[in-house]
Amino acid sequence: MVGMVSGGGTTASAVGDSRSLAAPEQTWFSTDSVPPGRRVTEWETHHASMLVGLRTRLGTGTQLRAQTATLRLPRILVAKVNGSPHSVQRTAEDVANHPVSGVVVYIPLQGMNEFNHRTGSLTVGPRRGLICDGDTAFSRTFPQGVSELVIQLPRET
Repeated sequence: MVGMVSGGGTTASAVGDSRSLAAPEQTWFSTDSVPPGRRVTEWETHHASMLVGLRTRLGTGTQLRAQTATLRLPRILVAKVNGSPHSVQRTAEDVANHPVSGVVVYIPLQGMNEFNHRTGSLTVGPRRGLICDGDTAFSRTFPQGVSELVIQLPRET
């Protein structure tokens, strides 16, 4: 199969078969335009609809500043996420309410973060990515903030 890109979108073709694929969908979200008291709620709502349902926790007296740009392709989602120091948790309830049904790849671009899972914990930073089942509970802590790529893939990929 050969993929071609034109101004009208992406098409795929094979010998004897030609079909159109959905055009890529791009979104962008920033908490900068949200009142400080609603930033966490708005961020969680956006994150759940576009990436992974999570609970966000802030340190005492801190405000969340975060941005994400996403590109949804027919079978893959790629996002660039930036944010101030915070922690996140994906609970069993979040998995039930916002299933991913695939794997999530986290590729840190800057800073270190702690990933905690039922089997233990890992410190992850640049030059070290993390692949996990999207429908599992975990927590992550970003003491210096977050700058990473997030990729969602179907399990069979």
